[in-house]
Amino acid sequence: MVLEYLPGGTLEDLLRQKGRLPDADVHRIAAEIAAGLAHAHAHGLVHRDLKPSNVLFDDEGRAKIADFGIASMATGGATLTEAGTVLGTAAYISPEQASGLPATSASDVYSFGVILYRMLAGALPFESTHPLALVMQHRDAIPLHISSLRTDATTIAPPPPPPAMPIVAPPPPATTVDTTPATTQTSPATTDTASTGSTTTGP
Repeated sequence: MVLEYLPGGTLEDLLRQKGRLPDADVHRIAAEIAAGLAHAHAHGLVHRDLKPSNVLFDDEGRAKIADFGIASMATGGATLTEAGTVLGTAAYISPEQASGLPATSASDVYSFGVILYRMLAGALPFESTHPLALVMQHRDAIPLHISSLRTDATTIAPPPPPPAMPIVAPPPPATTVDTTPATTQTSPATTDTASTGSTTTGP
């Protein structure tokens, strides 16, 4: 197997050196990771262990996703481990993986969100010295809002609910008006009398 030579180090190295990254760098790196994930998912591949040490940089600083060692096909049942095994790194594991459920492309997106959180905040959403406790936090806990770690973070209020639609009573059923002209029926005797001009008398 031949892989691209990526001499720029890993995202983990960069985060350990700098902590929180400048927003412009976060935007660029996140876009490159997202593009790589989209390409993998479009081909039915789930990484299952996305983390900063698996994001490598080339000599121009472009981010590339590496280490698909425990990846699986999203549409197939075959994996490299037995069913029910918790896979992935505890600090970036998705809730469904923490529960022993199969990983999907959404699991990669969750791990990507943890990476994005760390790049922006300079810290992980959950921390523990015990891996199992960390896994349980990803499964059950709610992370701190990033604004509690960055004073310059802007809290975006949720959009207002759409206005309620007015209740309009249905229109009454249309009334059908009979426009057919009325006809007058005459007896044959009357018609005959009118045509001959004679008057019929008794015997």
